[in-house]
Amino acid sequence: MTSEFGQPPSDAPSGPVPGLAQAGSPWFSEPDGPRRHAPDLPSRRTTVLVTAFFGLFGLIPASRHSRQAEQLGVSGSRYYTAFALTLAAGALTWTLVAALLVTLGGNASPTEPTGATAATSAAGERADEQEKYKARGVGGLWTVERLVPALEWFADDEYPGDNEFTGVYGALIPCGGQHVHGLAPDVMTTTLGGYGYVASAQVLPDPAAAERELDRQTELLRNCTAGYELEQEGGGVATCMPSVQAFTPVVRYQDTCTDGSPPYTAAIFRTDNAVVTVLTTADSELDWMLNSLMLSLE
Repeated sequence: MTSEFGQPPSDAPSGPVPGLAQAGSPWFSEPDGPRRHAPDLPSRRTTVLVTAFFGLFGLIPASRHSRQAEQLGVSGSRYYTAFALTLAAGALTWTLVAALLVTLGGNASPTEPTGATAATSAAGERADEQEKYKARGVGGLWTVERLVPALEWFADDEYPGDNEFTGVYGALIPCGGQHVHGLAPDVMTTTLGGYGYVASAQVLPDPAAAERELDRQTELLRNCTAGYELEQEGGGVATCMPSVQAFTPVVRYQDTCTDGSPPYTAAIFRTDNAVVTVLTTADSELDWMLNSLMLSLE
């Protein structure tokens, strides 16, 4: 029939009251009788949560809920899709977190070393610098030209000309110096330089000659029990007394003089055909600097 609302649609339900469906029809709400609902589908939330927290174990609820959905006539692929997407999202998240941690770790500023840690760190850096000085002359023997770069690293200078390393000044000799005891009888060349950190070397024909010179200087120290006199620039004389700290593996001693100057610590060692002597008033720094120098001359 036709009403003021126009012709009803051809597929509209028919019944006693126009516009309402018969009882049990899904088209409109039922005017009489209990309401009936289709069974609810399992939620995908369980699959998502289990997968997010336990990874592959999320496949268990996904499979179970998929079977339940298919029993109700609905495709269960939605649960497998939820499982796969959640698993992929979790893997991507952890990958990004790991990359961020690696980036932050690489850019982290190292803690400023202090005390013994600072000395160890500085020694390592110095040792790395000295790797380039390990080259030898012909036959593996040292020459002054090969030694000087490493010695210059150890020594310092206060005035122009202190850090010369030319050979004009000879070499350091314990218990009175070269003017009292002379250099090695078969010395070839010498070099010396520095001010607060002083380094010198005698280059000899072969390792055997260098070993003899090291033995000679060791004996000078053993016999220097009464000390020695040192002439001052102003004309006075100071008395100095060496105190031996070790004879092996490096000859090491501390010299104290009566002129009021601070005591200095010296070390003597052989490297192939050269005898090297270093000294400094900074006794606490000698250990790591000496180790680094010896490493560079191995």
